[in-house]
Amino acid sequence: LHRNASVQIENSYAAMAGGGMKVDSLDTFADARLEIVNATSKGSGGGIMVANAVQIRPNATIVVRDTVSGSAGGSIHVGALLLSENGTLQVSNGSAPASFGGCIFAGTVESNATLLAVSDCNAGSAGGGLYVKQSLSVNGVLRTTRTRAAVTGSSVFVSGGDTRVASLEMNTVLGPGAAVAVTAENIVRLDSVELIGAEGAMFELVTNPGGEVMVESLNVVVNEKFRKSAASRVSAGSHSISMVCDCGEAWHGGCLAATEETDEGAEIRCTSCPLPRSNNRT
Repeated sequence: LHRNASVQIENSYAAMAGGGMKVDSLDTFADARLEIVNATSKGSGGGIMVANAVQIRPNATIVVRDTVSGSAGGSIHVGALLLSENGTLQVSNGSAPASFGGCIFAGTVESNATLLAVSDCNAGSAGGGLYVKQSLSVNGVLRTTRTRAAVTGSSVFVSGGDTRVASLEMNTVLGPGAAVAVTAENIVRLDSVELIGAEGAMFELVTNPGGEVMVESLNVVVNEKFRKSAASRVSAGSHSISMVCDCGEAWHGGCLAATEETDEGAEIRCTSCPLPRSNNRT
């Protein structure tokens, strides 16, 4: 899209892929805006199907909402998602009820924007908010709100490459599996994580035997649906996690972060305390 261009697509349908748009590549320049609303595809990409890369340049905006796909990527299916500083991507109410990536399915994601946000996303398999095949790099905030996956990665699922996220915020994560599920080649680095209202485990982070998992700050606010029996798992050559469990209004007592070493790696849980304590314990 050229500078200052504005395109709006509504109430569209595709018998194959790309309910609103199907292209080989998409480049949006400064002040351009693309909006796709109420789109459906029988194949991948309920709103947009891009075989190669989507480039969102500074001050450009893409909005995709109210979309459904029959295959992967309820809102967007893309080879590579490249979001520049001050670029904007707004994705909401996406559903892939029979596949991966409730809102976004991408080969790779690289975001230098202040915020990358998805909300109200549902996947019939893995990756309720985002499903990333190769690598995930976010230098700003990645925020998911009200996401669900039937299997795992109810917020974010990454199946390869390396994962680096400066700030990950998840609010209301539904489904039996882990909120964040990552299988990386070498590195999983999450600088700051906030998880509010997860039904299943907090995370499942796995690397190759020589790899490293590092979570510098993890704050978990549990609620009444939090399943104490759902253990989070870390399996890597080395790992370091700094974690706080916060009971919020779920229990009158506090809760603790408990760690247990197993043959498959370290299992981590938030557990309720029998006596009244401060809500914050490490």
